[in-house]
Amino acid sequence: MPELLLPICIPLAWSHGRSRHSAGLWVLALYLAGAREEPIAVARVLPGWGLAGGFLVWVIHAVTLTLPWAVAWVAREASLRRHCAAFLAILVVQVLPPLGLWGWLHPLTLSGWLFPGWGPWGLAAMTGSLLFLVCHHRRGLLFAALLSAIANLGYDPPPAPAGWQALDTRLPRMQADASSRFERQRFLMALLRQTLDTAPENRPLRRVLVLPEEIAGPWTAAEAWWWQPLMSRLGARNITLVLGAQQPAPEGLRNGALLIAPTGRMWQLARQPIPLAEWRYWEGPPSGWRTGGTRWSWNNGLVTLQGQRVLLSFCFEDLLTLPVLVTMGLNARPEILVSLANLWWAEGLHEPEVQRLTVEGWARLWGIPLVRAVNRARQEDCCTTQEAMAESSAADSPMAGVTWMRSPGWAFSSSRTMGGKSFLR
Repeated sequence: MPELLLPICIPLAWSHGRSRHSAGLWVLALYLAGAREEPIAVARVLPGWGLAGGFLVWVIHAVTLTLPWAVAWVAREASLRRHCAAFLAILVVQVLPPLGLWGWLHPLTLSGWLFPGWGPWGLAAMTGSLLFLVCHHRRGLLFAALLSAIANLGYDPPPAPAGWQALDTRLPRMQADASSRFERQRFLMALLRQTLDTAPENRPLRRVLVLPEEIAGPWTAAEAWWWQPLMSRLGARNITLVLGAQQPAPEGLRNGALLIAPTGRMWQLARQPIPLAEWRYWEGPPSGWRTGGTRWSWNNGLVTLQGQRVLLSFCFEDLLTLPVLVTMGLNARPEILVSLANLWWAEGLHEPEVQRLTVEGWARLWGIPLVRAVNRARQEDCCTTQEAMAESSAADSPMAGVTWMRSPGWAFSSSRTMGGKSFLR
């Protein structure tokens, strides 16, 4: 997992820099390497920008994250107190707005991998370990390594929540025309019906089903009407549906999840707008962050589903440290972490792996199970129903043997979870 080394390499390179200039260049090179696929991603999400625009975003992104390291650099001959103060200042500046709103590869993202199950104490232990690293304190590093070994040896991964199932999909980018929207709803409802009709005899009944971020698109009166019979069926079986969708608002569309429970429905909105795609800096002050009306929120991100406290994380939030710290700072401890991601743009890219490792690390930090539903990149070579079924069977899918409904560029598959096992047990 080389992606996990970058958050450690950045402070290490900073502390070994012989000058402010060389330290800044090393850190910049590492940030550029960590986000090396950003030009392609930007060109796919914002076609009008092209690769040139993506290259510009890539460089600006890396430069803004490098600036605190360059400004706060101290020479190796400086006092221990100056080293510690400078490094702590960098950690704080990079986790708080504005940098915290787009700053990934933060050193604290490794907390869950080095100190699993420790929660806030894991963040403290990670901070101390990083201080030992940048101050070149060998005995401290040995002590931190010993603590990490003890934490990992004593960590017992939590069991998957009974009756929870995330459903992965392979759908292209959402189209605005009515026929495409109707076709998408029809396929999603077919997937859920198949899931309800194929409960294995040796597994408990499903309690919560999770679909990826924005998979249903804008949720209007038409979508509510189309889904009404299926919602009634879910309610009759006491099943809650977490459906990634967009909430219409006067200022645009808000990214979030529609929580459809037997007792009613409610929205849980994303706390972090995606820069450029959902947050266009030039359109107004913080009160007007939008393209869709998605605005940054300081709420703890928790909802209660089937009697359990659940933290919902939406795609881009998986990569960030700020939302996790806000949840911890508000003294909110979730029992399950549910991640909804839409990676239609990521075919052939490695960024989804970085995102997966990061969100798995946050789940490990709390010592709670992760349920993750992903709309993955469309695979051009999987173009027949038989191939889709063969792929599902090869992955030991709980949907194996089900008739797959498909149109060009569309496919469904059952979810995978941490360790390659289904969360439905």
